[in-house]
Amino acid sequence: MSLQNKKVKSLLGYCHNKSFGPYSLPVKFQNIICANYANKLKLIYGPGLGEPIFSKNHLQLKSMIKTKDTSSGIVMLSFYMMPKSKMKRLELFNLAFKFKKEIHFVIENMFFKNRNDIKKIEQIFLLNK
Repeated sequence: MSLQNKKVKSLLGYCHNKSFGPYSLPVKFQNIICANYANKLKLIYGPGLGEPIFSKNHLQLKSMIKTKDTSSGIVMLSFYMMPKSKMKRLELFNLAFKFKKEIHFVIENMFFKNRNDIKKIEQIFLLNK
């Protein structure tokens, strides 16, 4: 059966050119790690897209969430790649919920799938402050 005839589940990579939280990795390695993560879950890995280095509004991430492709979600190395502002993070989580997108965080081994997951992720943000 071809891929067009069955439902394909995939993850798009989201990378940063700058440090995030206590981490800093070249985009090439971020892509490799995210691809390995998707492979472990037996998911197709889409190309890793990065945020412009001077962007503070997470425009690329918003755009990835809003796409109406066959992708089931987004994978990034850490939730530290999300906005530092709780209000902006919640805006992105609500957008992901609206567009039925999962957001996977490799280092923390967590993912956002529904509104209940927001509490877990926000608790870790608070603990790390």
